[in-house]
Amino acid sequence: MVDEDQLQSEEAQAFGCSPDYNVYTRKVNEKPVPPKNLRSAGLHLHWGYDNYNANTSLAIISLCDLCIGVPSILIDTDTRRRSIYGKAGAFRLTSYGCEYRSLSSYMMKDVETLSRVWTGIEQVISFFNRGISNQDPDKVRECIDTCNQKLAKELICKYKLIL
Repeated sequence: MVDEDQLQSEEAQAFGCSPDYNVYTRKVNEKPVPPKNLRSAGLHLHWGYDNYNANTSLAIISLCDLCIGVPSILIDTDTRRRSIYGKAGAFRLTSYGCEYRSLSSYMMKDVETLSRVWTGIEQVISFFNRGISNQDPDKVRECIDTCNQKLAKELICKYKLIL
């Protein structure tokens, strides 16, 4: 939460940047409307790869939700930001691949937490290369969008995710 006297300029009133999309609906996400004094920051993961294409990018984003977004529910317990920004499957396609946009900046609070993100990235790559996909998109989406820690634990166990 930011003191009101810090939010007087037009720049301080801005929230969110260019639109992103939802991997599950394939539609643009609505621009967030935060409570008056709430400001937040995200940790966006950029994925570049050879011969990029939309189908590969969408598969990567779905795996990011599974391998990184789901475990983040147990690490980043702030539900205020996620109630308006950082929903499951938030992404952008880029000229080099894709950008995963569901994590908050909390995930880079220290080396230990950031290394957990890196472990999730490695798991996404491993799953993708072995042809493993997110077989529970509805559960993954519910887990992230509702900050459901019980469901997070179930998915982590089912997919043998490393925290």
